[in-house]
This record gives sequence, C-alpha cells and structure tokens, in this order.
Amino acid sequence: MKRNRWIRNVWVFGMLMACVGSVAAQQVEFNYNGRVRVGGQPFSGEGRFKFSLLTQDGEYTYWANDGVTLDGTEPTSVVTAQCTEGFFSVDIGDTSTTGMAALDASLFNITDHVFLRTWFSDGVHGFEVLQPDRRVVNPALLAQESYDDVTIYVDGLAGDDRHSGLRPDKAKKTINGGVKLVPRRVSSNVTVRIAPGVYREQVNLYGITTHPEKMLRIIGDETWTTNSLSDPSVVVTGTDDDATSTPVRPMGFMIQDCSRVEIIGIMASYCATAGFRVVQSNTIELRSCKAFKAGSGFHISMQSSATFYDCVALNNVAGFAVEMQCSVWLYNCRGRNNSSYGLATDSSFVFPYYSEMTHNTWYGITAAASRMNFKGTGNYSNNGYAGIDAFLHSSLFFSGTEYAGHLDNNGVCGLRLRGQSISFNQGGNTFVGNTPIVIETGSGAY
Repeated sequence: MKRNRWIRNVWVFGMLMACVGSVAAQQVEFNYNGRVRVGGQPFSGEGRFKFSLLTQDGEYTYWANDGVTLDGTEPTSVVTAQCTEGFFSVDIGDTSTTGMAALDASLFNITDHVFLRTWFSDGVHGFEVLQPDRRVVNPALLAQESYDDVTIYVDGLAGDDRHSGLRPDKAKKTINGGVKLVPRRVSSNVTVRIAPGVYREQVNLYGITTHPEKMLRIIGDETWTTNSLSDPSVVVTGTDDDATSTPVRPMGFMIQDCSRVEIIGIMASYCATAGFRVVQSNTIELRSCKAFKAGSGFHISMQSSATFYDCVALNNVAGFAVEMQCSVWLYNCRGRNNSSYGLATDSSFVFPYYSEMTHNTWYGITAAASRMNFKGTGNYSNNGYAGIDAFLHSSLFFSGTEYAGHLDNNGVCGLRLRGQSISFNQGGNTFVGNTPIVIETGSGAY
C-alpha cells in the first residue's frame, strides 16, 4: 500500500444514503464529503479519487468504483472532483460521474457493516489511502425488505476468501468466508452456493435472524437423495488426516441463535461432537444431508425447532439427538448403524414421519420425558435391544390409520415402556422375531 507524506488527513462531515432510479433497478448512491489537506494545507483544485467498499478489517471487497477490482487492491479508474479549501463532495455509485460504477442496493443486505476506503491524489504526488476507512450507515436503507435475492458463491478449489463471493468467478474459498458476508439481520433471500469438494472447517452461524418471509439457504449437492449410491459431493469434515480420520474439530456445522436457515445436500463427517449442531434456534431445515462418523450425527438442543427432510445419520455414536424442550420433525429420515441409538429425545416433542431407525447397537429410538407422534410408515427394526424405548413419563402416539410400522427382529423387544410411560394405538406395528412389548411397573399400553 503506497503511503505519501504530503497528504496528511481527510475530515469527513457526513455520509447520506439515498435510493435513486426505480425500485426494480435497486440502484443506490450516497454522498461522501470531507476535507483533504496536502502538505499540511487545505487542497484546492481538481482532486483525483478512487473508492472501494469493504469489511471493517479490509479483508473483503464488495464494490470498487471501476466495477472490476474486487480483490482488495487499488481500483484502476479515477474519479475527479473539485476541491475548494480542502472540501470535496462525491456521490458514490452515481454512474453519470466518469469512472464511477453502479452500486446495487443488495450489497447492503449482505453485511452488517460496510466501510468506504478512499484513495486520493493531488495529481502531483501518487495515490494514498485516506485514513480511516469510513462506515456507511443508513438503517432505513439497510432494513429495506424489497431487495433482490442474493447469491454468494463458494469454491474450495478455485475460490479465494479475498474475493467478493458475489460472482461464480469471484467465489470464496471457504464456507465460512461466504457465511461471513451474511448479515445478522437478513431482509432478502440469501443463498450460499457451494461447489463440490471437501471443506476442512467448522462452519459457524451465530445470531443470524431472517425475515419471516425470507430464508438463508446453504446449498451443496442438490442431486443427492437417501437412495443415492454415493455420498453428497459437498463434504464438511472434522479431520485433516484422511489416513487416520482423527477428528480435530468438534462440529461440521454450528448453528446458534439463528432463525430460518436451510441446509441442503451436505455431508458432515468425522466430527468429534456433532456433524450438525443446532442450539437456541428456530425454523431450521436440513434437507438431504448426511452425518457420518461423528459424535452425534444431528444434535438439536435448548428450545430449538428444526425439520429434517431425507437426512441420514450413519455410523455415528448417536444418530439424531434432541434435548431440552425442542420441537423436531423428521420426514423420511434414517438413523442406521449408530453405536448407541438412531434417535434419542429428552424433554422434547418429536414427530417421526416415514422414518427408519434400524441396525443400531442399542435402540432404534429412546425417549426420556418426551412426547412423540408417529405418522406414515416407520421401521424400527434390527436394533440390539429394542425398536423403541420410552421412559421417564414419555408418551408415544401411533396415529391410527395414518401409521403403519415395523418393530421387528430387535434383540429383546419391539417396544419397551418404563418409568410411567405410555403408548397409544401401538396396534399399527408389527412385532416379528422379538417380544412385542415389555411393560414395566407404572407404565401402560392402550
């Protein structure tokens, strides 16, 4: 970065944002004015300026006045403005000004804080960055709900986290690099689109609140289904050593204090604690995701609400874990070959629809102090002890004609009720190859 002893400082008096053009165009501009000195004296004459919009740390560039320099370096085009006794005024994003690229409103929906960096030259000395970078602030504009949808691109092979992430050829390298562009308050639909590859990182989403009619989507392999013969092509892994697969990161995804987040077509593998972890969040959706050889494949806790569609938990310690007053729906999900259970719920409401929890070491499902409502077809067979185990005042509701299930060939029994737990309409299940129901004192089946 070039420094110049002649250009001493710039004093900024105001930054005022205003929408211009039609709503459909979504073009904005804002006025930037200040005062510049050269050699200690207020400069008068034609000033030469360059501008970029960046994150606070200057690591990411979202826009530059030449429209092409998005890698944090100095733009190539020059904007001229008259300076009088040091004072200048420039409309950022005004395309009628020579050298000024258009500024799209959606940029301000991507990041919480956007900063303006200015380069200045008096035409004699070289360009110098004016310090400090200035924050662009206008809550009314930033909160506007009519912005166009935004797509952020991630490519682990061709990307670079210094890129803007706003075009496929300017993709971020890491998923966290893309997520960093998402504001805490999301007013438009935002999609983080991930190219195939293995991503060795823990993806962290903290405190992201999305408008009730919008969604933050993190999309990997949209073609993958539970019937696919191979894994999803986008993998987030907790190991850095494929030879030993030793986990060095706790989780693949950590989602905390968020709302309206959807994750599609991603596998999390070899994570010490959980493949996907959701804490104190609501309206979280996972579609066509897979958890492999993690502590818990999918772990939902602390008053969260989440819905799973076509998700698989395979070869984990635990498949799906739900605890601490959560509400969870599972549609066509599978928990298989886990070393304890396919699904465990504690003090929560869980709704397994068309789901399978089979071939687990202990239980297909174990429920403590929970309420469960079963619909569609279910398969809770071939587990080491029981297909379904309920205790500590749990209640199981098999929804009559809306349910048909199999609790077959488990090690001891199909259904176990203990600790004052009850089940209703269990007649919709088959109990082939094991004791049908074991009812301990204080519990009952109706």
